[in-house]
Order: sequence, then structure tokens, then C-alpha cells
Amino acid sequence: MIDKVYLLWASYLTKEMLLIGTLVRDNSKYVFKYEKDVSKAIDLGCMIPFPYTDELIRFDSLPLFFYRRMIRRELLDQFNVNYNRNDELSILTSTNGKRNNDNFYVVRFEVLEKLKNKEKVRL
Repeated sequence: MIDKVYLLWASYLTKEMLLIGTLVRDNSKYVFKYEKDVSKAIDLGCMIPFPYTDELIRFDSLPLFFYRRMIRRELLDQFNVNYNRNDELSILTSTNGKRNNDNFYVVRFEVLEKLKNKEKVRL
């Protein structure tokens, strides 16, 4: 079961990938925190998903921004994607939370580390 995912944004201008936030599951609730590169992302044109604050943002369920990025279980099954059927964050990260109409990615720690090692993500 995944308890923490990372929100990345790829700049349209520089192609740089920035870590802008983390989402942590705490029992059945969620906590979102913006990371230090969010201000740089905003300067480069990122439309952040929640109002900016230095405080933790708490949710009673998976925030709609993340929920809309989950692909349907039937499609994952059809393409034999490996994921935990009962874990929302596992489903979300099975496709890196990518949508066609923006430059956000939602990744698990292993993917973040691979990108960091390839110098694709600035941490």
C-alpha cells in the first residue's frame, strides 16, 4: 500500500520537471503540502491545484484534483497493469497520474528517485 505520492510539474518553457507538492495518506484522510519549487513553478506559469499556503492542507477524502487522474480499474485490468486494486494511490500512480491536458505527474517514491538519478527532477 502506498502512503505518499509526489506531485511534479513539467515547465512548458524550460522542460524542467519540478517537485511542487506531496500528498500523504494518514489513515483514511489525506494531507497535502507544497514543496519549495512551487514558487518557481508559479513563476514559469503553473496553475497550482490548491490555493498556495505554507501550511498543511487536510482533506477527508482523496482530493478531486487527484481523484480525476485515476484511470478506471477496468482499463488497468485490460492492459495488465500491476496495481493494488483497493489502494487509491496505487491506482493513481499506475499511470503517473498523467492527463493529456496538463503537465502534472503524480509519482511514487521509486519513480521520483529514477527521475532524480537521470537529473530530470530538481530536488
